[in-house]
Amino acid sequence: MTKRTLFGRILSLALTILVAMPAAHAAPGSSAYEKGVDPQSAMGKELIDIVASYPNMGKVSYEVTGDQKFRVPFGPTYWRMLLQPNTIKVLFIGQDGTHVAEAAGRTATAGFGGRAQDLAAYFGVRESAAFINAFGPTIYGQYGAFESPVFSKDGTQVKFGSTVDNQLWLMSQDPASPLFQWRARLIEWIIRNNRDSLKLVVLFGGAARDVVGSLVESKGGKVGTRTTL
Repeated sequence: MTKRTLFGRILSLALTILVAMPAAHAAPGSSAYEKGVDPQSAMGKELIDIVASYPNMGKVSYEVTGDQKFRVPFGPTYWRMLLQPNTIKVLFIGQDGTHVAEAAGRTATAGFGGRAQDLAAYFGVRESAAFINAFGPTIYGQYGAFESPVFSKDGTQVKFGSTVDNQLWLMSQDPASPLFQWRARLIEWIIRNNRDSLKLVVLFGGAARDVVGSLVESKGGKVGTRTTL
């Protein structure tokens, strides 16, 4: 028997044992156990409708940008959080998931999640943290172009920073975008579902910052910019 054949049999046996093992879940009634939403409740039905209405961003990307920004085959990772009312104290918003999140089907399961959980733990929050992203699926490249020149209106000053091209902005932050509308429904659901418990919203990166800024603007608020030229 070759080493490769032996390794294959050992791996097959290990996978068989792993599949046969009962899944490790927190016991019902514990703070880490999540049984899902109640489909008979108004909030539960609403969240189910939100999930079911996620837009076809692969098609939208081609129509708006002429290219594919999203890693469509892996599907979206909607959130990682407890869903029962008033169980969330801190909401973390990032940019998009990683390959680990794609495999897990839950966002915040890699580097971003670890750093966010460390921050939450500093405030004594462990299970009561929620995680979502600006984008459901992972994306190709980054949200912004770094070290882009930004000129003043009169052309006498220039500074370098991160900018977002018009097409990507329209697709991700314009109130007419189906992604913007879907994401706003999810954020508002989280806030209403945790009206008495949610105390803090933490933004990781420019995409998350623009998500909240655009949402506030769409509700009639005013959010300043970082560019002063």
